[in-house]
Amino acid sequence: MPTLRVTKGNKIWDIEFEGNPKLQAVLAEEGFVLPLPCGGTGRCGKCTVEIDGNLSTPTSAELRHGKRLSCQITLHGDADVRLPDESPIEQIQTEGFDTQLQGPPMEGRYGGAVDIGTTTLALKLYDLQKGILLTSSALQ
Repeated sequence: MPTLRVTKGNKIWDIEFEGNPKLQAVLAEEGFVLPLPCGGTGRCGKCTVEIDGNLSTPTSAELRHGKRLSCQITLHGDADVRLPDESPIEQIQTEGFDTQLQGPPMEGRYGGAVDIGTTTLALKLYDLQKGILLTSSALQ
């Protein structure tokens, strides 16, 4: 069975896998979190890793970014990957701790908040009379 050797800082893990999975899937299954703001499409280039071994050839997204991306790499056999010591978690956040609006009721019935990011559009819909969050969503 092929093995993925993961190095992060001064720690090393050996992970066995079957078939030809995506690197990101194997890492996530073992609890290693890399940022995926684009949802694994290769558009953002933020899941960069240093890797050697029996791998897929670089995709057009990887060639465009000039680096290997964990969301694009398919494992074909033994490989060694080096992860950054600190991985900022840059996932899409649509929920927060404070879902109620502060202050007196506002004019109108509904209000929205829009966050236009590099690769994502996040939306929130509020009931302005009750001051509560009704729903939220994110699009990539």
